[in-house]
Amino acid sequence: MFESKPGGEEDLPQGILRRKSNKNQIDELDARDVFIDLFPRDFKSAVGMLKKKNKISNAKLAALWNMDDSTFARALDDPRRYRNEDFLTILCLCFKLPDWISELLFKRARFQLDDTDKRHRAIKNILRVQSNEGIEAANEYLKKMHLDQLSFVI
Repeated sequence: MFESKPGGEEDLPQGILRRKSNKNQIDELDARDVFIDLFPRDFKSAVGMLKKKNKISNAKLAALWNMDDSTFARALDDPRRYRNEDFLTILCLCFKLPDWISELLFKRARFQLDDTDKRHRAIKNILRVQSNEGIEAANEYLKKMHLDQLSFVI
């Protein structure tokens, strides 16, 4: 069970208020609904929320791509740069997101992994099973599967 957020019941959608089993607790599915409702609708804001929750700066993320933080910030504004599976997967791994939040971030970027593509299936597997193991482990898995490793070129 998840505790309700400090903002109180006025922050919870009406349907969740009706389903609450205890005044101060909501179940896992309802907590997920609340998170999805509160998750920003645009990609840059979604990344901003994840950076804040994970206490990760633009500079730290930018260092992964060997760029300064202002260049990274501009990349978050440019769909041609962030709409690729490698960029999005690396972000998800940096934030150690569970698969359902990774899927949400991919949706905010308006990028969908294709189940008919072997590498995309491998990435889905990484996000589902290895989200806490980091980029190096993901690349080892891709290499073992004879697939291209994650690229830091955007």
